[in-house]
Parts: sequence; structure tokens; C-alpha cells
Amino acid sequence: IIATNSFSCTDTAVVTVAFNPKPNLGNDTAVSICQGNTYNLTVLYSTTGLTTNWTKTGVAVTTPSAVNVAGNYQLIVANNLGCKDTALVTLNINTKPNLGNDSSLSICQGYTANLTPLYNTAGLTIGWTKNNTSESNPASVSIAGQYQLIATTVQGCKDTAIATLVVNLKPVLGNDKNATICQGNFYNLTTAFTTGTNINQWTKTGVVVSNPSSINIAGVYQLISINSFGCADTALVTLSIVNNPLLIVNNPALVCSSQTVNLTNAAITTGSASGLVFSYWKDTTATTPYANAAAAISGQYFIKATNATGCFSIKPVSVQYYPLPLVNAGLDIAICDKDSTSLTAIVTNSAVPVTYQWEPASAGVIRNSTAATTIVKPATTLQYIVTVKDGYGCNYLVSDSVLVTMQPPVIAFAGNDTNAVRGLPHQLRATGGITYTWLPNNFLDNQYLQNPLATILSDSMKYAVQVKDAVGCIGYDTVLIRVYDGIRYYVPNAFSPNGDGVNDVFRPIPVGVVSTDLFRIFNRYGELVFETNQWMKGWDGMYRGVPQAVGNYIWIIKGKGKNGKQIEMKGNVMLVR
Repeated sequence: IIATNSFSCTDTAVVTVAFNPKPNLGNDTAVSICQGNTYNLTVLYSTTGLTTNWTKTGVAVTTPSAVNVAGNYQLIVANNLGCKDTALVTLNINTKPNLGNDSSLSICQGYTANLTPLYNTAGLTIGWTKNNTSESNPASVSIAGQYQLIATTVQGCKDTAIATLVVNLKPVLGNDKNATICQGNFYNLTTAFTTGTNINQWTKTGVVVSNPSSINIAGVYQLISINSFGCADTALVTLSIVNNPLLIVNNPALVCSSQTVNLTNAAITTGSASGLVFSYWKDTTATTPYANAAAAISGQYFIKATNATGCFSIKPVSVQYYPLPLVNAGLDIAICDKDSTSLTAIVTNSAVPVTYQWEPASAGVIRNSTAATTIVKPATTLQYIVTVKDGYGCNYLVSDSVLVTMQPPVIAFAGNDTNAVRGLPHQLRATGGITYTWLPNNFLDNQYLQNPLATILSDSMKYAVQVKDAVGCIGYDTVLIRVYDGIRYYVPNAFSPNGDGVNDVFRPIPVGVVSTDLFRIFNRYGELVFETNQWMKGWDGMYRGVPQAVGNYIWIIKGKGKNGKQIEMKGNVMLVR
């Protein structure tokens, strides 16, 4: 360097310039990583002996060996002379596949699973492994375990997922079966296989069997048994039905009750199939054996015939006695006093004639004691017994009785002879029975009443009354009615109390009188020797227990007539002896 001042003075100096080498990082570069990964920037350039400094948008990168943010990264290096060089690294981050969560699936033993639909791998390169061994056919796997899927994008980004396969055991029903039952029996399909708690369904030709525990139709039955995992197994039962043997039962002939029947006799089962074994029972299901088959008494029993296959037929056999005749001597009856009646014994439940015996066999009481119908004439109430003997020779004796009640005589009473007023109604009174008939019916308002009214116009009238009791027995009585004109007392003028039964009592005869108020008798001294107000009571000539003297006596009588008027009469009567 030459330097000259204003005075033109000059000086010179020499400067020596040395050029030091700077670092040479080379070209900028671009790199890429997969999402979620990191990148080591320090391996891109050789920086041995250099001081390095990584920045991103002017900010120091603290860990350049593990960056995961896309962008431009600047490397500044300096050597020991202070010379520098720079380089840019552009970091790109590629999206990786997202397979999602691991999954699990299960299949039943003997089936395969298709892993490929579990994840969406469109546009990806995939690979399945199991235990680090490549799975060549992931669409059909059957071994339990974990299968790993590796899916790779075109940029090389990957994702993995685990599919866990569970292989469930299926029911093991075993071999198909054949079954045989006898005609009329039932087969229980549910006992053919052991199925535990499985859900079972039986079908026959595709139709569900509604009651598999009780079937009796031949054919092929399919069982589908599903366990708790939903795994199923199937098995078949082929059911055959064997005909029961032909059993013919011939009921034995009727016997007497003292006899027994041998049911084991060959004649009882003549016509049955050959080779049968017979057994004898008390019930139709052959559960209670009958030990006395060789000496059976009356009743119904059951014969079981079993063939070589074990199939059997059961039929009833009846041991019957000749029927015991039933006899009915008829209803108890009542007859009138000293009357006779017919008795008839009716016999049923007998196919042959029987013999009869009526009792008691008192002479004259039973007309024909050995006939079904007979005439009896008891002396009093009597019970008759008829005994019937069967016609089979079994000596059955059955009896019935009938009570013949002898009614007491009907005591008909038409009333005492009496008096009536001509043209006025007079009450007749009868007793002794249930129904009444008065004869003749002259002057009567109703001849069939017990107490009719008689309006008599003649001088006197004699009526007869027919009286019937509840049985219809009859009794008769008569009554004489003397007829007087007017309502008054008819008083005799003399009487003779001498005990001869004729006119012994002095008694006024009331005609049309309904009540007597007083009847008095006085002797010639005015002394009262008799007094009464009783109807139709008279004086017997006694006073204080002493017969009164023959002579004339005064009487007074008062009463009331049917017309409601008072009657008062007086007069004399002669006592004679």
C-alpha cells in the first residue's frame, strides 16, 4: 500500500492476505418421516471438528437428533478459524395409516374366520402375521391366537393392529342313533343325547317337534343343540315302531259265587299270537300283579301278552258270577179291617225263572205261598217276607218284605138323634173319617160336607152318613131328626124315674133353641129341687140324694132361639113311679 499526504510525502506498506478454507456442508436436502416418528438431523451432514447450530425459523433446535415437526431446519457450522457454512434441511411428515383399535372375534370349533373385513386397508400394503410368522390366508383362519396386521402406505408409513381369535368348543352329541318302540308307547328324544344346559330344538322333516319327550310316530328326528357360545352340533334319531302282539281274550263262562276261574287256562287266550308270555294284573297299566290268576273270583282283571321283542298287549278279562236276583215285594200297604189284599214280588236281574216262598205261612193267611202273586188276609198288621231262590243252581236266596197294615174299623158317627124346626136350617155333624157322604140328599145344602145344613120340611128325617178314612175304608152311621113347628121347648107333662130306662128323666126338648139360660123345678112347697143351664140336661127325680115323692111339680125354663128372641116357658109335670 503506498500512502501520499498533502505534502506529497509517501510511505509504503506491504499487507499479506491469507485465505483460510471454510466448511463445505454440501447441498441443501429434503427428508421425510412418518407421522408420529422423529428424525435425526445430525446424520445428514458430516460435521466432525465443526461447531454446529440448528435453528428453525430463527429458533434454536435443542434436540436436532429427534425432530418431529415439519419445516425448514438450518444448520450453521464453523471451523476453528471461524469460517462458516450453512445448509437447509426441509422435513416433510407423511400421514401414517390409522387402523383403529385392536379387535377380537370368536368362531365355533370347526369353522373359519375372515380377518380381512376387520380393518379398512384400501390403498395400503398389508401383511398378516401370527407369532411373527406370515399368515398366508387371513380370510380363512381357524387357530385361536393373536393375528397382527401391518399396513403400509406408499410413503412407507405403517400402522399395526391385533385381532384376537377365540375358538369356542361346540357341543359334541356323538353318533346318530336308532331307536325302537312298541306300538302304543312313546319315546323320549330328550334322553337320547347329553346336552347339559344347551338350547335344543328337535325337528322332523323341517317341522319343529312340539313335544320331543313324548313321540310315537316313526321317522327321522334331528336335534340341533346350541351351547352358551352359540356353537351348535346336530344329531339324528331314527325311530322305528314295532307292532304289538295279537292278544285275544275270551271271557270265561259265568259261575256261581262259590266257584273260582282259572285265568291261566289256554282257552282264555285261544286265538292269540304264538310264542307269547302271559302275565296277570289288577290294573290296565299292568303295575299291580294278580297273584290268584289260577283261582280268580268275580271281578275284572288284565292279561298282558309279551312277545320276544318285549312288545306287549294288555286286554281285560272278566270273571262274572251268575247274577244275584233282585226281588221287590212292593210298597207297604194298608187295608181295611178284616180285609184281604194281593201281594206281588217282582224279580229282576235274572235270566232264568226263580222260585218264591212267602212267609209267615200261617194257615189261611197266605193263599199261595209259592207264587209270585198271592192273596193274603192278615188278622192284624203283619209283615210278609218273600224269599226268592235263583234258577242257576247256585242256591242264591234273596228276600224282601212288605208291611200290610190293618186299619182300625172306621167309627162313623152322625151325631145323636135330635130335633129341628121345620123350614129352618139345622146343622148336621159327623165325625170318624176324612171324607163324608150323606144319604139321602133330601133337604141338604151339600151331601158331601162333613157338617151340611138340613132344611127339613117333613115331619122327621133319618140320614145315613158314609165315612171314609185316609186309606179308603168305610164306616156308616145314622141320625134321626124329629121336626117340630116353631122355636120353643117341647116339655113332657109326666115322667117316671123308676130306672126302667123309659122316661126316667124329665127333660125339655129344645127346638130351634141355641142356648138355655135356666131350667128350674119346684115342689109344691115352692122349694127349688133342681136347677141347670146345661144343654139337654134333665131332672132324674132326686133331691139331695133322696127320691122325691110322687106328685105335681112346677117348672120354669128360659132360653134363646135361633131368631135371637128370648124364650120363657113354665108349667107342671107329674112325677109318677
